[in-house]
Amino acid sequence: MAKRGSASKTKAITSAKSKSSSNKALAASVASGPRRLKIAPYKSFRLQKRIKPAESKKILGSFRLFKQAIVVLTSRWKLFLGIIIIYALLSIILTGGLSLAGNSNINQLKPTLNQSFGKFVTGLTLFAALAGDSFSSGVSQAVIGVIVSLALIWALRQVYLRGAPKLRIRDSFYRGMAPLIPFILVLIVLLFELIPLAIGAFLYSTAVTGAIATTSGEQAIFVFIFFLLAIASFHMLTSSVFALYIVTLDGMTPIKALRSAAMLVRYRRVRIFLKLLFIIITLLIIAAIIIVPLAIWATSVAPYIFFLLTLVFLAIFHSYVYALYRELI
Repeated sequence: MAKRGSASKTKAITSAKSKSSSNKALAASVASGPRRLKIAPYKSFRLQKRIKPAESKKILGSFRLFKQAIVVLTSRWKLFLGIIIIYALLSIILTGGLSLAGNSNINQLKPTLNQSFGKFVTGLTLFAALAGDSFSSGVSQAVIGVIVSLALIWALRQVYLRGAPKLRIRDSFYRGMAPLIPFILVLIVLLFELIPLAIGAFLYSTAVTGAIATTSGEQAIFVFIFFLLAIASFHMLTSSVFALYIVTLDGMTPIKALRSAAMLVRYRRVRIFLKLLFIIITLLIIAAIIIVPLAIWATSVAPYIFFLLTLVFLAIFHSYVYALYRELI
């Protein structure tokens, strides 16, 4: 009987201990919050259940971002004007920027275009020719663009820092060149991400000019292929463009920068792409408003003004994208 009593007492003690431990575990789980299912990692271009994005702060509108970009540049106008002047000098000395502008073929194109089209169409065509010449610049101009971009990004970061010391133009070039190699590696990644777009354009042009796609239906198929490949490129570029600014941080590697940039645009890639598209279209419209009348009535002056606009637009573009990057973090 004594043994049975002791055994029952032992069972009661162990059951009480198990109940108390389960109660503690339950209390701990309640304190930590409701249990949730683990969300599977999101991967692009794969069929999966839609993941509801977590609430994030509202991003400024495109017009307000553009206004903020201009305000930042004008608040330290001496600094950024100095960087633009150095950009102009490097372009003139190393690539012959003004001589290239003077040798533009729009003076030869204008008489031919005037015979076939009106003045407005002629001005637009000459503007497109100038834009094409600027995009087909050589390696030297690309190197200068990288150097000036790093100087602008460093200067913008210092301006956004509260209580930043007095900034000097030379510091933008001396201290801003530290992440040169990681910056170039990220640029190479961006170039690879343009490959689908280039393939789509090549396929479409080959199909149309080579008489492969003769009917409207066949051409529509190649347009659709180009559209899909273009979406793939823009999908990747929307995040990778911010890696150019992240990689300039101290101790940042290109891989980490690209991963961080992908996390920044997660669940809001389309909105961010539209904001990036806004600054490109806006700068093109501003350039067209200035250059088209000059191309019609002062053709010889138009290339030089376009050259100066490209210098200023690089600063405006970086200021806008950096302001958008600040909104995302």
